[in-house]
Amino acid sequence: MFKYIFIVLIFPIFNSCIVDNDFNKEDVEVSFILSDSNGIEKYIFKKDEEFTVTFKIINNSDDEVTFFSSLPIISYSIFQGDSVIARSTDYMDYAAVMINGIIKKEESFVDTWIGPNTNGRKGSEDLIVLSPNQYEIEVWHSSFFKEFKLPKTKTLRFEVIE
Repeated sequence: MFKYIFIVLIFPIFNSCIVDNDFNKEDVEVSFILSDSNGIEKYIFKKDEEFTVTFKIINNSDDEVTFFSSLPIISYSIFQGDSVIARSTDYMDYAAVMINGIIKKEESFVDTWIGPNTNGRKGSEDLIVLSPNQYEIEVWHSSFFKEFKLPKTKTLRFEVIE
């Protein structure tokens, strides 16, 4: 009897995560760019220059897109070779909760980070200054969508000069 009750209670949870095969995932675009303080996309920065990392999900479909996520929804990591140099979550605290949201048709979800430091790191006076070199930055998203699976986002390469 218990296993039947368990199945009846759990099935709606699994059923809500099933991908909608009628949804056209090509109608959802993902954008991941670096830009300077003026909003101009670029990938070469001066040593002490801050830059903006922007990740955007654009819903061009005729339907709403429902997402579920833990916090932080989006995070970024800067690498030099195999070493992590900075993360958008450094010195930051997040509640361990699940949230959900909707990206309405023809609207976007946008997340930005002004790197390479976080507000938490700035408050601690433990600032990171990227030395002249080549770096990579990756985006991580904890979101999952009812309608489809978000494709892996490419790693961006950028350079810091004197």
